[in-house]
Amino acid sequence: MTKLMNLPKPKVALITTGGTIAGVSYGSSFEIYTGQMVRAYRVELSGAQVLNSFSSLEDIADIELCDLGIIDSVNMTPLKWCELAETIFPYLHREDISGIVVTHGTDTMEDTAMALSLMLRNLNKPVVLTGAMLPIDQDRAHVQRHLEDSVLVAASGVIPEVVLCFSGDRESRFTNIYRGSTIFKYSSRGSDSFRSTIEHLAMVRDGKINVSENYAIRYAGELPELVSGFNSHVGLITLMPCDEYVLSNYNSSVLEGMVLDAQVGVGINPVRYEFVKKYLDRGVPVAIRTSIESNLTLAATLRDEELEKRGAIALGYLSARKAMVKMRWVLAQTAGDIRKTKEMMRYDFAGEVL
Repeated sequence: MTKLMNLPKPKVALITTGGTIAGVSYGSSFEIYTGQMVRAYRVELSGAQVLNSFSSLEDIADIELCDLGIIDSVNMTPLKWCELAETIFPYLHREDISGIVVTHGTDTMEDTAMALSLMLRNLNKPVVLTGAMLPIDQDRAHVQRHLEDSVLVAASGVIPEVVLCFSGDRESRFTNIYRGSTIFKYSSRGSDSFRSTIEHLAMVRDGKINVSENYAIRYAGELPELVSGFNSHVGLITLMPCDEYVLSNYNSSVLEGMVLDAQVGVGINPVRYEFVKKYLDRGVPVAIRTSIESNLTLAATLRDEELEKRGAIALGYLSARKAMVKMRWVLAQTAGDIRKTKEMMRYDFAGEVL
């Protein structure tokens, strides 16, 4: 049985929010890809029902349950992110709590992990997100591995930051621990559906946590802080070839921030250039991701340089999806000031700037 040896049993806060891990199956089986049969399910198990399904968790740590409701993760919102962070924060100041585990749906796990990574500053203990690709009644071993390893990491206190614990292989024989600000869901099939833009921070196998030799604690010695709030008036636009007509006729007066997933350069195209310039001149911060993956510049053209001087923000390796979360959070702190917004968007708060 997985447990911490030769130590008093620690206490872990388990915060449940629904998701597939809280699903109950119904109906007939169907094939999603060769060799795997699944059933449809509804998200309806309470936190207590999930916890009571695995008595082994109490062998690892004493569990203090906090049930935030039954939520399909596609319905997560910035307000719910704030509620979750505000629920986590008091546990960071309790000496009897070694760490926190949050169960969550996988569809928006990336967004919630990014939001928590930004809001929860100077962490002194692990905040471990986990979920499942199938409900308990379809793949019990998969769910059990995630919950046991998540509780183990939270109880150990060895990685004091927001992380994701998820299967490292399709058989859920071990889990990887990923930095929350770098994860993405690369597949909706198979147990190992998450990846990271950097190496995993640790691996858990057979009840043992193997921390990467390159891992270093980021915020040692400082008191935890909660910096919450999001501005929802941010738009995401993915630019495609031959989109000049759409851009020429696009006009929104409600946007207070914008993320452009440009794929290719902006300044080299006169319509794209005028579009970005228009919003910058209105005082709307614009963050741009191009195929030129650099944190230093948008591209080597005079018009791109001009846009940067006006306040355009080069996102570098940060994905447009993560940039949306960060822009919403940053704007809530800067009240839309372009200079301050640019400074904060380029600052590495939680390992998201590579």
